[in-house]
Amino acid sequence: MHEPPATRVLAAREARRLRALRRYRILDTAPEVAFDDLTRLAARDCGTPLALLGLVDATRTWFKSAVGTSVCSCPREATFCTHALHVDGVFVVPDADRDQRFADRPSFVEGEPPPRFYAGAPLRTTDGHALGTLSVLDQHPRACGEETRATLLALGRQAMAQMELRRTQAALLRESRARERAQRTLRESETRFHGFMNHGPAIAYIKDEEGRFLYVNEPLARAFERPVEDWLGRTDFDMIDAEAAQQVQEHDLTVFNTEEMVVTQEIVATPSGGNRFWLSYKFLLRGADGQKRLGGLSFDMSDRKATESEHERLIAELREALTQVKTLSGFIPICASCKNIRDDAGYWQQIEQYLCKHSDLEFTHGICPACLEKLYPEFAARQRRQSPGPGLLP
Repeated sequence: MHEPPATRVLAAREARRLRALRRYRILDTAPEVAFDDLTRLAARDCGTPLALLGLVDATRTWFKSAVGTSVCSCPREATFCTHALHVDGVFVVPDADRDQRFADRPSFVEGEPPPRFYAGAPLRTTDGHALGTLSVLDQHPRACGEETRATLLALGRQAMAQMELRRTQAALLRESRARERAQRTLRESETRFHGFMNHGPAIAYIKDEEGRFLYVNEPLARAFERPVEDWLGRTDFDMIDAEAAQQVQEHDLTVFNTEEMVVTQEIVATPSGGNRFWLSYKFLLRGADGQKRLGGLSFDMSDRKATESEHERLIAELREALTQVKTLSGFIPICASCKNIRDDAGYWQQIEQYLCKHSDLEFTHGICPACLEKLYPEFAARQRRQSPGPGLLP
């Protein structure tokens, strides 16, 4: 069977009321002086032995403060509070013994009969949800005068104001703690960021659309021998030579106009002297205000450039050597008599001259053993006696 519409409406209303109660985060909390003061005032001004500040949960009535009993809670259906939630003003039961709704009501004081008199003012939120009651009780039946009703309504409003204040303070405390956590996280994040940026191999920078530096890292400051503070708010034209600044600005404008990353080589001199070659990666950023920013990372490639130049020089020398080898690798016409060599132009020259012209060879002179025997036989004989074996006289 389907629930009647009225039942569904009441169930939905009760669900909203319980959600409102839990927003105050007060259930099962420790006693608080502000609430105890209100229950003591209610018992004194109304002249009753019992006063309760009760909050009605799904299955129980839980007492935030109580005078005349040490009970903490009781089943919801066995209390007067549930009925008081649905009335305007003060809910009064002059004599519960004459009311069948409360035949099974509990006794709040052990050894004594359950209360017969009840008067309770609902604790109502600004949006109309009754969370519980501030009530006075007596074991004897009695009437509830206008002064008692006014007292309960006034103290009930004060109890609700204390709950609102408590909720606000708790929310502010949570917000403060959340802000502290966020600030701590932000500080840790900034520490990691600066540690990464200041100990990496790249110089890093952020500029606005006017070309003013918003951020530079320590490697950039060291490379150009200017402290970080000198760069902030200034442009490249203030910090480096005009020609290099113009080149850098053109690359920056390409990023702003196309919103695409630019990878380029930039030549910028540093104060230590000489041009430095920078491989720059430039890309678009957006600030929290939606404005465009330029982020850049540049790597000093000067040493690599020098190495590449050295490689190119060695390759050129090798190619020259190969050319010389090719020159010497063909048939070379040599005179059968004087041993002179004829070059490609038809001129005859000594072999030493030819080789020096077409290679990097250098010559020393000596006499081979055969020529030594022929030209200087006596000296050759003496050489054989002193050091037998083939040789060359330098």
